[in-house]
Parts: sequence; structure tokens; C-alpha cells
Amino acid sequence: MNLYHYYDKRSGPFRSVTALSLNEGRAILEQMKRERPDSMCAKRDLDYIEKRRSCEAILKREFAAKGGIIEIESPYYMVVEHSPWLSTWYEQGDCLKIPIEEFDVRKISFTYGDSMPTFSPKVNDGKEYRKQVYTYKEILGIIEKYGLPQDWNDDGSKGPERYIEAHVWAHDPIASYRRIFMTLTERAENAVRMKLSGAYNCAQAVAVSLADQTSLTDEQLKQISAGFCAGMGNLEATCGALIGAGMIAGLKTEGNGTLKIARKIQETFRDRCGAIKCKDLKSMTDGKPLCPCEECVRNAVLIYGETMGL
Repeated sequence: MNLYHYYDKRSGPFRSVTALSLNEGRAILEQMKRERPDSMCAKRDLDYIEKRRSCEAILKREFAAKGGIIEIESPYYMVVEHSPWLSTWYEQGDCLKIPIEEFDVRKISFTYGDSMPTFSPKVNDGKEYRKQVYTYKEILGIIEKYGLPQDWNDDGSKGPERYIEAHVWAHDPIASYRRIFMTLTERAENAVRMKLSGAYNCAQAVAVSLADQTSLTDEQLKQISAGFCAGMGNLEATCGALIGAGMIAGLKTEGNGTLKIARKIQETFRDRCGAIKCKDLKSMTDGKPLCPCEECVRNAVLIYGETMGL
């Protein structure tokens, strides 16, 4: 099995308005209507976000009840196998194809058809897959019984089910694909979100946000950088975010000229943040730290990118 994700080349993959604030999401929808009027997304009404979030709440509840693992609030959306209809949605469309083996299937839920009509009170034809959220094992049985909707209903003439929707409730492995299309600023903000989630320390957030600069996986980098929080393992010495950037520089350069690059990163970090030691960065001035952890993380990613020409 392969999972597909369709997107507009100008925006990049895995952009979801439900992951934004309501005002931000509405602003994006309005921008699409102005700038991409021929795209399917431009035809959505402004209350789409509330409707989609309500649907996501159902998906989350039902999937959790079946023992599904949920690590993020809003899922990444994909479909099972190629959907000819979805490939026409975007003015400058493209797609990503990811083998199911790259995912932890315990973190993916499925609906036979788009989840919104699946749970719509307007669809009441008695089909067994209405109002149902499936695990990976369960959807395999449904596919064996009914086949893929796009094979017999791509034009939607036989009902709203035109593809099987997959909901990925974790950043892995999606994050590694998203990074390829991210600007440096987006990478930095992504690192900040990881830090604020509580699941990553400063070194981990920086290293994982730059994982595509190495040959290692997100999980490997997360493990390698696990001991560098709070200034070299709670010693309040060198900032973990700075260490994370230095680690990636070493992996990227394979040790060739790394010291020169690391020094440049360090000097720029000191100029921008005011210090390089965790204790000093956290020192209070007028009731505020010199440079909060999230700012250290943001600056470490930005400085790495600027130094390495990312």
C-alpha cells in the first residue's frame, strides 16, 4: 500500500488550515479565493474550518477508542493509492507517494471516503462504512470487500466515497518530507513548535528540524541529542540549541572544516542572543530572561541556515 498527498507546488505539501488559528485559517482561505480561484480549495466556504475541526474531533475520539495512538491535535491528510480526481484539485498540482512501511500504522486512522461526508447527517444510505473510523488492519478488510473507491466511483456518480482518506496522527515520517519544501524561517518556527510541545529539548528541536541535512532519521537525531538539554545535561553550560546546530554542521560537513563553521555559528549566536551559556541566557533582566529557550532554538536554526547557505 502507498499513501498519496496532493498539493499545490506554490505552497508545498502538508499544509492544513485546521492546524492554524481560526483567523489565520480564514485568511488563508480568502487568499486562495483571490489568488487561486480555479483550485478546488477556493470553492470552500469560510465555515469550512469549523466543520473540518468538528469532523477531526470525531475521528480523534473514535480512533482513540480503538486504541489508536494520537500525538498531534490535527492530522496530516493522505489517501490510499492514487486518486485521479484529487490530482485535478490544484492549479499547479503535484503529489507525494509514501509507502505504508514508512509509517507506524498504529498512528493512522482511515475512513472509506472523505471523512466529512462519512460523518455527514445528510448521508444515510445504510452502507456499512458510513460513520466509521478504521484502523489499518480494519481498512484492509474493507478494501478487500469493496475495492478502492477511485476504481469504481472516481467521478462520484455512485456516492460521496471517491477515495480512502488516511489521517496521520504523528509528525513522523511527514516532517522529513515537509522540511524539503520549507523556507528557513518555517524550519525555525517548526523547531520552536517542537520545543514548546514538551516532547523535545532545545538540542533535539534544532537537530530534528534540520534532519534532512544528514543521513540520519529524526528518531536517531532525537536520541543522539537527548542528553544535551539545559546546557550540557543540566549543567547550565553551552546552550543545547547551539549544540544541536553544531552537531548538524558536523554531520553535514562530515568533519571537514567543521570547527571553522561551528565557531562562526557560535559567534553569531552570541551576538544575536547575548550569550552562549544556558545559565547566562536564562539570567533575569527586568523580570525577563536574556534569551528564552524558544528564541535560542529559533536563532540556532536560522543561524545554521544562514551560515550553511540553506
